[in-house]
Amino acid sequence: MPNYYALKFGSYSYADGNADGARWREGHSVRPGVVMVPRSNIARAIPGKLAPRQVTIEGTIAGDAWGNQGQLRLAVDAFEAAHAEGYGQLSRDDDRYLMAEVRSCGTGDWDGLLRLDYTVQFEAVDPYYYDVAETTDTVANPVSGAPHVIINTGTAPASPLYRFTASAGGTGHATAPSLTLLRTAPTVQTFTLTIPTALAAGDVIEVDTLEQTCTLNGANRMSWHSGDRLGLEPGSNSLSLTLANGLALSAWSTIYRARYL
Repeated sequence: MPNYYALKFGSYSYADGNADGARWREGHSVRPGVVMVPRSNIARAIPGKLAPRQVTIEGTIAGDAWGNQGQLRLAVDAFEAAHAEGYGQLSRDDDRYLMAEVRSCGTGDWDGLLRLDYTVQFEAVDPYYYDVAETTDTVANPVSGAPHVIINTGTAPASPLYRFTASAGGTGHATAPSLTLLRTAPTVQTFTLTIPTALAAGDVIEVDTLEQTCTLNGANRMSWHSGDRLGLEPGSNSLSLTLANGLALSAWSTIYRARYL
């Protein structure tokens, strides 16, 4: 990616007067991992595994006036304080970020010209870039069995949060309702929520596939969940929702953040 993109770590910007001439260098590779294969000869296979992403940012902190070392000292202090945080969002444009940790941060020697070179090395154990903005797909008053397509614009599977809101009145207050979410394409995955109680209008069930939690109005209900995590593959995902035993919903939302290699 060209060097003229905005570079940020947390709230610190490597532009806008804080630092200029910043350069981004990045390294990413496939790390071999050795695992057992269930064969009679106990052979081993070496599958590919994504290694952490390494990023180095190099640049120069510049003062604003000849001989104003006090101002430069303040700029250096702000730079060092920002990188003492250690872990945060590292971005090279305004749309995507890495979750990265500072591995080393160093500055060069004063050159007497109100300039101080620096080098910061980051490591992102999770090598994927994430969209800054979440995507929310909502179906109002979903009909049991009706197909619904969600397009994941990322290049890697996403881990969504599914939110189901019980409707007001009618049969939405049934005892022991159940809900099954099925993904039929590109591959088949499904999970079922078996709900051993009546739901009130406005009750919210959330299934977070990233954190692997299931809650009712914020309280743990993981015992209700059975089946797959059910992520979103890159491209088109065909989903359908089956409501049983009188369950009715006012909304079904799928909330996710696209990610990229």
